[in-house]
Amino acid sequence: MQIILLRIALLLCLTLAGCSRSVTVPSDLTFSGHNVQHWLTLAKSKQAKDRKHAIDVLSNVGPAHPDAIPYLIVALRDTDVSIRLAAVQGLSKIGPPANSALSALEISLKDNDKRVSEQAKGAIKRIKGEQ
Repeated sequence: MQIILLRIALLLCLTLAGCSRSVTVPSDLTFSGHNVQHWLTLAKSKQAKDRKHAIDVLSNVGPAHPDAIPYLIVALRDTDVSIRLAAVQGLSKIGPPANSALSALEISLKDNDKRVSEQAKGAIKRIKGEQ
């Protein structure tokens, strides 16, 4: 467990330091007992409960695994408001490394659910480094 946390911390440091080299993500990283590929697959489930669980986990994976961000972006368009909200919160938690999500978050500012639109406003500020 400590080795996994150390790897995640190292990847975070490299990401936040703006390392220009590509970072290879160890394939043996696990989150909540499963590898990242499991959560990426589950994020596409037909069951909202499974998608929500996957998005919650991927929100914590963040910059440690760059493939998580596009799945969070897709989740911003989910029909289930709890999943959209979790995706916005996850992207906010990731911060500047999630800058590819800015245009999708701009669309989320017009979400029918006020919680999503308000959280999107904060996420945009955080990703831009304004907060």
